Amino acid sequence: MAWQLLNIAVEVTHLDKELSIPVPNGAKSVLLCLASHADKRGVCFPSYRILRKWGTVTWTRTTIKRNIKILSDHGLVEVSPRHDRSGRNTSSLYRLNIPRLRELAEACGWSEEEGDEEDLGE
Repeated sequence: MAWQLLNIAVEVTHLDKELSIPVPNGAKSVLLCLASHADKRGVCFPSYRILRKWGTVTWTRTTIKRNIKILSDHGLVEVSPRHDRSGRNTSSLYRLNIPRLRELAEACGWSEEEGDEEDLGE
């Protein structure tokens, strides 16, 4: 896991207060889950079951999809559907927009010095 990416995501969870961007708590939980499962390029593919663990037991697939769409609409994550050999859907591939997350985290007061020296996005 890229710890610096998780630190950035934690900082960005405050963005609705700092930047007047409405992001519900559910979408923030999904962002933290994606960041915690992402590699240093911001790529991950957690299942709905994993994403649900970061929310509440009442979350449905629809709730999770709605929260992912909010993150996507704000340019924080890109979603690519994946399929198995028989053509059935499998977990989607998520790519966090690291430059956008960094930009928002810096606007919320995060600085590069606070994170690891780990190089993200390459």
